[in-house]
Amino acid sequence: MLRLPTSTAAETSVQMGIAAELLADSKATAWPQSLYDTFDDNRNLWPYGSIPSDSVKGNRLLAEGQYRWEATALRDVQLRARPDVTPVANFVVKVEAQRIRGPADVSYGLLFRESNEDQAYAFLARDSGYFSFFLREVYGWKPIIDWTWTPEIHSGTANELKVVAEGSSFTFHINNVLVGEAQDYRLCDGWVGLALGLRAGYEVSFEFDNFELHEQ
Repeated sequence: MLRLPTSTAAETSVQMGIAAELLADSKATAWPQSLYDTFDDNRNLWPYGSIPSDSVKGNRLLAEGQYRWEATALRDVQLRARPDVTPVANFVVKVEAQRIRGPADVSYGLLFRESNEDQAYAFLARDSGYFSFFLREVYGWKPIIDWTWTPEIHSGTANELKVVAEGSSFTFHINNVLVGEAQDYRLCDGWVGLALGLRAGYEVSFEFDNFELHEQ
């Protein structure tokens, strides 16, 4: 009997990842683009200038087509920023982010379905090679996907982070590779934006570029 070759678990995983990435790209193409920001100006009204917080000293500015954050943390803090857009439910959002200065375990990424200071999701990465998916509730941040290592994060260079959200289903992509999937029903819609997590004493500089949003 002729035995046909079978796929290994690794090959199957790669094939599923490619299929998920193609699906994400198809949604980004099919769903209308509502925002594409190259940060050549501040037409989308991102927070600008001195960061209004007792937990950090720093500034956010537009420089050479980048949205640059420079900060010194006085205590553990998460910084947030969002453009002037309406809340969204189903979407594809992505951004390019680069650590210019600071420790490799600084967390950076995308904030979404944010309704107030105590309700939001965050897809975060670290240049040390880890990503996570967190839910913010009244009593703090809770991991849905705890910090997980991936080879797809490139330390010291720009990394593209992407979230596809449809109902309670989420997929997470780094540099056009699917790295995680999750289901969570607790937040239905909200604003999208950026996040940066610092520990006390950290001095950092980050740059964001090409923030893109497609809505269903």
